[in-house]
Amino acid sequence: MSKAFNPQDFYFRRAKEQGFRARSAFKLEELQKRFRLLKPGQNVVDVGCAPGSFLQYAATIVGPEGKLVGFDIKSVANLGRANIVTYVADVLQDDLISLIKKSFSIADIIVSDIAPNTSGIKDVDHGRSIQLNRAIIAIASTVLRNGGNVVLKVFDGREFPVFLKELETMYELVKVVKPEASRDRSREVYVVCMRKKNLETKS
Repeated sequence: MSKAFNPQDFYFRRAKEQGFRARSAFKLEELQKRFRLLKPGQNVVDVGCAPGSFLQYAATIVGPEGKLVGFDIKSVANLGRANIVTYVADVLQDDLISLIKKSFSIADIIVSDIAPNTSGIKDVDHGRSIQLNRAIIAIASTVLRNGGNVVLKVFDGREFPVFLKELETMYELVKVVKPEASRDRSREVYVVCMRKKNLETKS
């Protein structure tokens, strides 16, 4: 008897065939097709970038005129593009803003596929996921241009509605998406935050 079609196996094989380091490239690809988040020549920040598939895909859109900087607690093997720089850094402990500004003064988009080291306790893992993503949003408040976009991976849970309301005060459009390339059993969802608001108080 033949095996039932498994979309997760499909994305794994497709990543290998197209030279992407992980299936997650297709999550960003789906979001790009739906929302047109990335554009040629943009400055891109990727938080939680290992093994590098988001950077690989984003580089195909922003092209050689764009600049990309990635961060992860794990080192990332060279991606073979002069306009990609990666750092071993922890979003909760290290000064990512200073590192970003070594590449460019302002970012057009921040993407993240970050996830905490999981404990197997859903509420704990969810809380850690929210903590990581709040740290990313704090960075965005400084380095992301007004009108810029953010893509976050979040583990769903009881704090999620409150987190969404926080995001809605900072971005004009906030959408929750479960990409087809996500594993069925995963609690992950992606939050697309579009067009950062100008919240500076006018004197």
